[in-house]
Amino acid sequence: MTATDTQAAAPKPAPPSDTETDVCLELLELAASDAQPARRYRRLLNCVAEHFEARFGAVEISTSTASVSATFGDEQTTSDHTKQALRAAVLEAATEGRSVGRVYHFPKTGEVCGVLALPVPSPDGGNCGALGLVVPGDSQWLVDAQLAELRALLWLLTARQKRPSKSDPTAVDPAAARAMSRASAYESWHHMAFALANRLKERFGCEQASVGGVRRGRVRVAAISGMDDLHPRTPGTIRIRQAMEECLDRRGVVCVQRVAKGDGVAESTGHRLHKQWSDAVGGGCVLSFPIQLGDEIVAVVSLLRDARRPFSDDDVKQLGELLTPLGGAIRLVERSSRNLPHHMIDVLHAAVHAIREPGRWPRRVALAVGVLAALWFCFGRMDYVITVPCRIAPAASFVMSAPFEGRIALAAVDVGDDVAVGDVLYAMDTRKLTLEQERLRSEIAVARLRHGQALTEGDRLEASLAAADTRVLEADLAVIDHKLSEATVRAPSAGTVLSGSVQDHVGDFVPVGAPLVELAAREDWRLELNVPDALVGVVEPGEDGWFVCNARPEEQYDCRVELVHPAAQAERGQSTFVVEAQAGERPDWMRVGMEGVARIDTGRRPVWWVYLHRAIDFVRLHVWV
Repeated sequence: MTATDTQAAAPKPAPPSDTETDVCLELLELAASDAQPARRYRRLLNCVAEHFEARFGAVEISTSTASVSATFGDEQTTSDHTKQALRAAVLEAATEGRSVGRVYHFPKTGEVCGVLALPVPSPDGGNCGALGLVVPGDSQWLVDAQLAELRALLWLLTARQKRPSKSDPTAVDPAAARAMSRASAYESWHHMAFALANRLKERFGCEQASVGGVRRGRVRVAAISGMDDLHPRTPGTIRIRQAMEECLDRRGVVCVQRVAKGDGVAESTGHRLHKQWSDAVGGGCVLSFPIQLGDEIVAVVSLLRDARRPFSDDDVKQLGELLTPLGGAIRLVERSSRNLPHHMIDVLHAAVHAIREPGRWPRRVALAVGVLAALWFCFGRMDYVITVPCRIAPAASFVMSAPFEGRIALAAVDVGDDVAVGDVLYAMDTRKLTLEQERLRSEIAVARLRHGQALTEGDRLEASLAAADTRVLEADLAVIDHKLSEATVRAPSAGTVLSGSVQDHVGDFVPVGAPLVELAAREDWRLELNVPDALVGVVEPGEDGWFVCNARPEEQYDCRVELVHPAAQAERGQSTFVVEAQAGERPDWMRVGMEGVARIDTGRRPVWWVYLHRAIDFVRLHVWV
């Protein structure tokens, strides 16, 4: 990419065409309109871009009331090189305040175009931004001619544009702006007051200059020239403060000097406190001037001069020109440098002042309610009730297991079935045991025959061996008989089957002792509450509460804590303690295994503790306070 700024000899300009006349009329109409700045500058960009048949354009404007960034044309079809060249030209025109007109050649794409950019004049003087266009052009003289035409159009718009009137509320006072700029250099209000007092002393040739701030209708002396350490209770400081408050009450300039009123000499107002101050310093001339921000007095300046140098009207005028713009700066520095306690006091004072205004009885009622609520929060007590999940658990349960190793032949119950004492729950397959029983009986008969034959033949040894075999076989038979007697498992008590889907395992091989059915008494149950470890410390046996079941949440029943288990257990990813409670009522519809929510009243605690103890505990655990 190459750019040229050389200027060739331009041809003689042609007379204005109808197109140029139309754009001028459009700009004059835009200058006379009351459109907002953002809309005005967008219309300006569209107008000049269409006039110059620009492929792409951009405008960047920044004023005290608006910030405008707009483009003209299709960014998708405009190459990145072209947009980059335009942005650079607009930035150069805005920062350096000069016009830019260049011809760009892009060898890779073969594109040739002209870039125009110039600063946009502000109605108040100076520049407020820049405008740029990408126009057709392959020679520098053509680009320069278009740049001159664009400059003329912009000056036409600026010359006919409406200026803000002096009474425009959005216009910025230059003196106030300078005061705000100087105020940013001060760290605090006392620093600013000390600098102001010393400056006034030197400028007006005073023996002493004092500056006091006004807070809630009272004056506090902030600085006295020549005094690094200010003592507010000394007689001299008290007299100055009283004179400042007299000026605050009068809401105007107060001057006391023992000279006759003459040409150019400021008139003595004869106020009492200023006379006392003048007498205390040997008859010197004293003057106090209030610094206002709107209708509010934010500070008071008091000056002391030698009696031979009275204050003149010009002094008062110059003092007013110097101090009047400082009202906003003083309030800004004072508020920005105040600490948190002073900020809270000011907010509270403003709230009280707003409430004390006539016709503010709703605010007064709200304040009274807020005060009562705060007192109740700090000193009141309330019931501390914890809410925890609960379930109905059996008081006693029976787990029926496989009596021996084998297959399940019969399942008579399923989960949720009610059973009576002696009802069959399930039965084991006894076919193998029956065969074994028959075999053992046959072997016992053979052993007995051997025993009898041995006795007949007189063979005592053989008889003893046959008798021993008989006893062994009889013991094995007794084991088989016992297993057969336990093959059919019956309910030991009336209850409900809690778990164990035996019907799904009929025919399956189970080892001895495998749990198959859990049985619990239907009416003998208790509540089990899962209390988190952070709350278990406040739960004690004997505390009352109430619970509801998920099945019927509209029905509430009383309960009482009986036992807190000493060991924790993992429940849903957190450590909990099981707390047992007895229900006051036991309706028929309740079943073991139902879940719900229980609330336990742990006693009366301070209100602030009820709402804040979790946050306090969190801080103690993580910050070790």
